[in-house]
Amino acid sequence: HRLGYGIAIATASCHTDYVKGFLADMKPEIFTPEFLESNAFQSCQKKKTGALKCNLAHYGLLDKPDCAVFFDDSISNEKYADKAGIQMIEVQKGVGVTKDKLKQGLDFMLNNCGRRKACADKPIPGEHTCREQFKWGKCNETWLVEGNYCAESCGRCNLQNTTTEEGSLQ
Repeated sequence: HRLGYGIAIATASCHTDYVKGFLADMKPEIFTPEFLESNAFQSCQKKKTGALKCNLAHYGLLDKPDCAVFFDDSISNEKYADKAGIQMIEVQKGVGVTKDKLKQGLDFMLNNCGRRKACADKPIPGEHTCREQFKWGKCNETWLVEGNYCAESCGRCNLQNTTTEEGSLQ
């Protein structure tokens, strides 16, 4: 039975046997021994970019990261999703993925999977993300604008694709 989407795990927990047992007990039809020994299951991964890329590879999506979403309860992990090209959706600590968050993720994939974006975030150097820059009110910083970083997060997409009175593309 194909669900229409795939599930992958990239956990920072190094209690691998415990996590595998917990998942297998929770949903044995999904978290089978084959799943838990595949690239779809990554544990003990503090820096998650590599683990997320393994998750993508499991589903043949390395060249289509816009067909995946990453749910995490720590916004500081968004930088790893950005580096893997995956959309992160922040969930509440202690609550996890709710029906609303799952719908948000599915909607993102339906609207973005296989579609080229006219405008996207160019990841910034360093550890911080475009989403953080936006939250901190840094979108108009000269280095962000001149480097063409974070165009999507900062709402500069339409500005890049408009014409001036002289007719030149900005």
